[in-house]
Amino acid sequence: LQPLNTAAEKAQAEKTLYDVLEAACLWFEKQLQSPAHSVARDYVEKRGLTPETLRRFRIGYAPEEKTALHQHLLALGFAQTLQAEAGLISVTDNGAVYDRFRGRVTFPIRSASGKIVAFGGRLLANNSSKNLPKYLNSPETALFKKGEMLFNLDLAKRPAREGNIAVVMEGYMDVIASA
Repeated sequence: LQPLNTAAEKAQAEKTLYDVLEAACLWFEKQLQSPAHSVARDYVEKRGLTPETLRRFRIGYAPEEKTALHQHLLALGFAQTLQAEAGLISVTDNGAVYDRFRGRVTFPIRSASGKIVAFGGRLLANNSSKNLPKYLNSPETALFKKGEMLFNLDLAKRPAREGNIAVVMEGYMDVIASA
């Protein structure tokens, strides 16, 4: 982000980042339910994720198309620079744009207050021959600091406080299964 002069400008910029991340999450959720993406639905069903779990954790799917999310967000009025600042797209040195998450089940990462600040993505098995990392997270952004976030904290903090116990684990699916 560019340096901001006032607290109001900073708040507006962050709100806009939150807005583009929320729009991306809604789109990912819709893609998972699309008849065109049955491979992704088969994967989450095989992993035992119920429709309620998918809704609760807002799990989605990023199609393999190179710029599908980017084009969708442009159509909604979200500038390319904002999409890049939110960690949703990458822009190469020669100006080529591509969606960061492609061919992946998506897991929104939320702040302690429940706002989406980033995504994690799990590559589907049919893409494993492409030499891509199995898991991919958003890069650090103005809203997302990897070392300062715990997946599912917003939903787990109340039960942890009430039960006076917290369990920290690695892996989105491990957290979801235990929840």
